[in-house]
Amino acid sequence: MTYDAQLSLKGEFLIAMPGLDDPNFSHTVVCICEHTEDGCVGIIINRTYPTLFAKDIFDELNMSFVPEAASASVYFGGPVHMNEMFILHGPPLNGRDLSGSPRFLP
Repeated sequence: MTYDAQLSLKGEFLIAMPGLDDPNFSHTVVCICEHTEDGCVGIIINRTYPTLFAKDIFDELNMSFVPEAASASVYFGGPVHMNEMFILHGPPLNGRDLSGSPRFLP
């Protein structure tokens, strides 16, 4: 089977069907971040850790943060590569350079 880039799911959302029995994906919404002929990367965007917040992550990474971010929820991204973390952010970073931070890619 050949890969058709026009059929890429990058930027799309996958919503689990109600009957999906796999506990890793039951009742999930997955944002597809990358989809190429080499594979697919997606992040579950609707499962939070009930006792973990942004402040905990910033403290662990020894990073400063604005007080308003302390109580932000931390989301369980998925069952693969559990030792990795993605930080999704929007305009509040105002273009600040994070390239010197641990494992951040510019």
